Amino acid sequence: MLINLKFMFHNMKIMDKSNVFLIDPEKCTGCRLCEIACSFFHYKIFSPRRARIKAVRLRDESRDVPITCVHCRISPPCIGACPVEAIYRDEKIGAIKIIEEKCIGCMSCSTHCPFGAIVLDTVSGRVVKCDLCNGKPKCVEYCPTKAITYAKADLSGLLKKICAAERFEELTRTFSTRQQ
Repeated sequence: MLINLKFMFHNMKIMDKSNVFLIDPEKCTGCRLCEIACSFFHYKIFSPRRARIKAVRLRDESRDVPITCVHCRISPPCIGACPVEAIYRDEKIGAIKIIEEKCIGCMSCSTHCPFGAIVLDTVSGRVVKCDLCNGKPKCVEYCPTKAITYAKADLSGLLKKICAAERFEELTRTFSTRQQ
């Protein structure tokens, strides 16, 4: 039952400004397809270095966690930090976006981002961040393990509960097999 609900949830084609990114680090294999898909969408090259999402290796746990902008709903600190007003919210899709031509590369927005999601593009010398690929995030589309999802904010809790229930079910099976 849980798998069917999860399948239905992952295949919903709801992409609007009430959506949020959900990252499940336990599912991330470190394949970096999210970075490849992102760089190709934005620059037509396969270069993780130019991606606006970064898979970061956790040293203590030997696993990767995709890091991306969460498009803060209330008072995004990057918007207020930009001295040239190059950052704004795209009301149509809810994304926080950067007007790259206006950016002076001062990195003020990057230092104010609590998630480390704004990075310097070494080719252009300007900062870049996730812009939701115009409402259809390619990292979500190409993640083979569904470690990254983009779902309705009010349904995100449901997905987390489904994942927790699946983990509990797996632990219960493991524990009962050890007891036999």
